[in-house]
Amino acid sequence: MSNLPHTQAAIQRIADRQLARQAQQLRGIIVRQLSQPGTQVAALRRTYRNISHRQAQALGLRGRSMQTANGNIRTRVRSGYREIKVSAPGDSPAVQTGRLRQSITVQKVKAGRYRVGTNVEYAPYLEFGTRNMQPRPFMRPALEKHRHEP
Repeated sequence: MSNLPHTQAAIQRIADRQLARQAQQLRGIIVRQLSQPGTQVAALRRTYRNISHRQAQALGLRGRSMQTANGNIRTRVRSGYREIKVSAPGDSPAVQTGRLRQSITVQKVKAGRYRVGTNVEYAPYLEFGTRNMQPRPFMRPALEKHRHEP
């Protein structure tokens, strides 16, 4: 009796583990690229803070009021500005919220097939650009870098 089916199954398992490891390495490269800070200061972004509604009234500040879970009323007021560092066209996108970076996942599609990607709706616009924005690719450069690693 031949051990050929068992040998083929063992080879398939080893190959699948290697592919999974490579997919995870590619994900790591993408995440590292997305962790780079921006190189250009583009603008100032407003910052906000929540204070009690009573404090806002006492200070004469107006803002959007909301009721918290415990029944207190909080008011969102403008507190200042901070610089935003953005990426240059052609560089990987700069981190603003970290949502894109956190969304990079590896999915096993079927035996021997893995998909590395994101479900964030604005990712294609960053990767390929729009008519109003130059591309800030992050997937293709990572794939090229991974292909040339030993």
